[in-house]
Amino acid sequence: MSAGRIGCMTTPAQGSRIPDGALDAYDNSRFGSDGKGRYWPGAEAWFAWLLRTVERYGPDRCLWALAPDQPFDAAGTLTESLPWLARIRELGIPAAYAAQDGCDAPGLLPWDGFDVLFLAGSTEWKLGPVAERLAREAKALGKGVHMGRVNSRLRLGVAEWFGCDSADGTYLAYGPDKNLPKLLNWLDELDGRPSLVGGTQPFAVADAPSTAPPPRADLRRRVLPGQETAMIPPQSLELPLVSDLDQRMLLHTVADRLNTVMDHLPMPDQIRLDPGLSEILDDEVRHLASLLGYLAGEHAFRHRAATRYPAQVTATGRRTAHALAAAAEPTGAALAALGSAVHHLGHLADLTHQSPTPARARTTADAHQRLVDSMGAVRTHLARAAKQLRAAADTRTTPSATTPPRPAASADPSRTR
Repeated sequence: MSAGRIGCMTTPAQGSRIPDGALDAYDNSRFGSDGKGRYWPGAEAWFAWLLRTVERYGPDRCLWALAPDQPFDAAGTLTESLPWLARIRELGIPAAYAAQDGCDAPGLLPWDGFDVLFLAGSTEWKLGPVAERLAREAKALGKGVHMGRVNSRLRLGVAEWFGCDSADGTYLAYGPDKNLPKLLNWLDELDGRPSLVGGTQPFAVADAPSTAPPPRADLRRRVLPGQETAMIPPQSLELPLVSDLDQRMLLHTVADRLNTVMDHLPMPDQIRLDPGLSEILDDEVRHLASLLGYLAGEHAFRHRAATRYPAQVTATGRRTAHALAAAAEPTGAALAALGSAVHHLGHLADLTHQSPTPARARTTADAHQRLVDSMGAVRTHLARAAKQLRAAADTRTTPSATTPPRPAASADPSRTR
């Protein structure tokens, strides 16, 4: 903790002593280790605890404090949190707001009132496309993002993918002596593999109130274990148990990212010589290169882990690893087609500086058609990659049928035909 690789997340029910120099965060116990919130002391008692804790440890190392919420209830969370967000900020620490299922409805996210978006809600929601979109919107606004209940390497990778600055789970609470080395290896592995989100930013808020704490050290890839929970930013080569749901969600999320690249490309009738098209190609080449790097890096990790720990490999894990590797081929082809599109767009731009002639007109028409064809090829390859990933995600592992043993042949002629 003193080295800053892991930190401490505490709650009113825990009373954890935060080690000197450790990063810390303050949960509210509304969900709690039991998932029912029975350790919630009430709003006034919670805030009194928060005030005492900040006074004891100071605000400078605090990542955030989570305002009271209503688990799985977006409207209820808004009602619970609004009276407390400003009071948290007045303590000089970032205020975190719990995003729940359905919070993307109009008026249910008070963006100006909080500094950190806490991805709460159901597992399916927090790993889905709405949570990803909200996380990226929060990052674009200069806010921090945290994901709750992260207890596997795969889910940790999804959190990192979404751009989360931190995550928490109970991984260290059960067998810390065994799991801490694994967790540190996760962080080493993450630091050495391609990231889909690039560098995330430290928690900061544009136009934050003057009560905000001074700039902190880089808060990326931090782990905050408490006695009940562990905060881990987005792997040990030893394969942790990963649910089939997590595996399927990973494949669907990669497919969603490929489709997002495709959605950003102009349709054939919108393709024309324009600086805006150059900027689109620039952005999507970078995005697609990151995706391709992720596919290669994730498969390499899984390959190494499966070689070291073959007994831990499951049918779902093998299918996921193969799907990621298979998707790299059409993704690479789409990236190559984007490169061709850049070439043809550059040719078109150069032709505008030549004197008008019939030959130039023919060459311009040819270059434009090649550009359109290249963009069409990008879409075709991306659609193929996404389809492969979704097909693998929707495949269920079924027990192999057993064939009843054949009866032994009888030597009695009267019982044979």
